[in-house]
Amino acid sequence: MADPPHRQRWLAVRECGDQQALVAIDSSGQITVLDDRFDFYSAAALSPDGKALAWVSWQLPDMPWDRSMLCLVRLGANGDVRDALVAEPPGGGSVQQPPSSMIASSGFSRITLLVAAVSGGSKSPLAALDRRN
Repeated sequence: MADPPHRQRWLAVRECGDQQALVAIDSSGQITVLDDRFDFYSAAALSPDGKALAWVSWQLPDMPWDRSMLCLVRLGANGDVRDALVAEPPGGGSVQQPPSSMIASSGFSRITLLVAAVSGGSKSPLAALDRRN
């Protein structure tokens, strides 16, 4: 995924052996690790203004459809990682983020909650769909 043009870098998931990391690769090929706290990274999305980055992560032994987290970081002017927010569905469960979007959905207790993550680091529910009936 391309970062804003003024940063002249690409964002990617790097896999080395059995470890993954979210990284930035600049035009000279230098790699900067943005996050390496989780076992897996997926569905990274950059906010339109380039000030926030969101992704879905999970840890072994869980699979992403069983338990995953929505992560959001603010990016400084030079692309350094600032305030990090990790959101898990209440009571566990899975979140899924559509590609190139700052909106994630989470299904838990047979209720789907759509959450919008905004660049200020907060999140707010957009809708809840009750699937219990």
